Amino acid sequence: MVQYFLSFKLIFKNNKGFNFIMNVVKVLMPVLPNRWIPDKWVEKSYVDSGMQFGDDVSYIYMGECVGFENNLNKWANQEKEYAARGYRTISLDEFTKAGGYGEPIDHLIGIKRNPGEAPVLHAEIYRKIYLHQIQPAINLPKLMQGGVQSGTYISPSTEIIPKNESTEQPPLKE
Repeated sequence: MVQYFLSFKLIFKNNKGFNFIMNVVKVLMPVLPNRWIPDKWVEKSYVDSGMQFGDDVSYIYMGECVGFENNLNKWANQEKEYAARGYRTISLDEFTKAGGYGEPIDHLIGIKRNPGEAPVLHAEIYRKIYLHQIQPAINLPKLMQGGVQSGTYISPSTEIIPKNESTEQPPLKE
């Protein structure tokens, strides 16, 4: 049934109709059987949620923003479905560059994993290593009173894992 919605994209000359349908599908995704949702829609939802979380992480020096963990959960759910369909996932580093700083990632989207290649769940790596672990590098109340502040902070990476951390991940349901 949902497959027929793809034909609506051709009907709408502008993207407003397609975007409306995408929003309806995003609401229905948790209740629809996964086989009904086309790969392109899963891909778009995965990239959108990853870029949103990447934007959130680009401001991590100020602390975790409102909705930070909710955005991580959205990205994690979409990433699991994207990986379960056989695609290579995109690192947090790339999503931070794209969502936070506008760098293109089109060349990383829609790439199938090689046979036998294990999926990498970057959102779960972030959750395990960094969630609630990064302290703000600036004191916002003092900054609001005037003056300049500087500091150092860690930029989270799911490409470079600290040596003392394991990257063991739970198996995917395929």
